[in-house]
Amino acid sequence: MQPRFGTLLLIVVASAIAGCGSGATTVPLATAAIETPSPNESEAIRFRTSFGLRSDSAWVRSVAADPAASSLEFGVPLMPAEVAELNARTANQKAVLGVVRAYVDDHRDESGGLYIDQERGGAVTTLWTANLDQHAAAIRALVRPGSRIAFRAAGFTEEEVSALHDRISEDLDWMRDVGIAPLGVADDVVGNRVEVLISSADPDAPSIVAAHYGAPPGMLIVISDGTGAVLIGRGTVRGLVLDAAGAPPGERLAGELNLQWTSDGPGDCGILDMGFGLLPDGSFELPCQAGGHTILVQLGIPNEGWQTIASGHVVAIADAVVNLEIRLDGPWPAPPPQ
Repeated sequence: MQPRFGTLLLIVVASAIAGCGSGATTVPLATAAIETPSPNESEAIRFRTSFGLRSDSAWVRSVAADPAASSLEFGVPLMPAEVAELNARTANQKAVLGVVRAYVDDHRDESGGLYIDQERGGAVTTLWTANLDQHAAAIRALVRPGSRIAFRAAGFTEEEVSALHDRISEDLDWMRDVGIAPLGVADDVVGNRVEVLISSADPDAPSIVAAHYGAPPGMLIVISDGTGAVLIGRGTVRGLVLDAAGAPPGERLAGELNLQWTSDGPGDCGILDMGFGLLPDGSFELPCQAGGHTILVQLGIPNEGWQTIASGHVVAIADAVVNLEIRLDGPWPAPPPQ
């Protein structure tokens, strides 16, 4: 049986947490302790954590400032020894993955699956419901000594988990009748279980879903957002943004403007990661779930990012259009230089 998309996705994720004076010294120390990482530092920390590399902020900054570091290979600054370590993992996986996968496929009656454990050195890891020591010895005999491989006990075979995944995926429609919105179903190879993601404000929703499918203990986990936001109806905010004199931004400036928002409750605006901006006459249409939202008008500033120049609050209504006019305190700012 070929691996399914949900399984492969979760494999990648797995491969993938005393001074002198009354304040003169303590204030800088406190400030340093809560310093927010830059976006680049945050990305480097995320990458390093997922691959089991040293990821504290001090080290990340040290590496970024080291001329010996390189970002070419993996997109974040790494020292030569770290690059060599990750390349060694890739070589190990190429050498053993095919052999281990073939062995697993030949023993599916006891196999709980296979994944790459990057947090622990990139070991090719297999799960077994029985005869763990025998399977470990057999696989070790098929690969080179010193190969990065690991073995874990499992409660369920990969086929049992996949069968539950399929059964759930074909039986989701009932949830909306009880105030639950299904968000996704995936095989969690590392957890040796199926994960069901839902949206519901009912604190009992995970138990309701789990009881409906009646899976053996430990084989199913249901994760709720606790808000039911997905179930909130959508409407449209039709807006107009003008300066204090009532003038629109015009074509040149409109291209530099962007809309963002914050929401009073669990609802949201927008569509996935789609960006929204203004037309030259200052108008916009923004899909929003029912509830209150503050719409932010932002101007892109070179080397500084997005700066909010105006905002307005609106209450969206499901299946309806509401109007919002936002006025700047003064004239439109000059467009950034081309």
